Amino acid sequence: VEDGKAALPHLYRVLESDADHVGAHFEIGRILLSEDDAEGVKHLEKVMTLAPPSLVTCNELLYNFFQNNGDEETARRY
Repeated sequence: VEDGKAALPHLYRVLESDADHVGAHFEIGRILLSEDDAEGVKHLEKVMTLAPPSLVTCNELLYNFFQNNGDEETARRY
């Protein structure tokens, strides 16, 4: 996780030059959720919009995030 956190500034710079960079959004979302930071949700939702084949993977990450944080209702949406 430390490596992921260290990568965040670089990933945000990627988004500054390409706001629709799927890989950067995915990694930011994954890293933030692993740190229990709900800010990651919007990044994974962006990935699902930009790259529909990623739906299953993103939905699993989001479901697990909300489930682990005791939000069953939101988890069921994913």
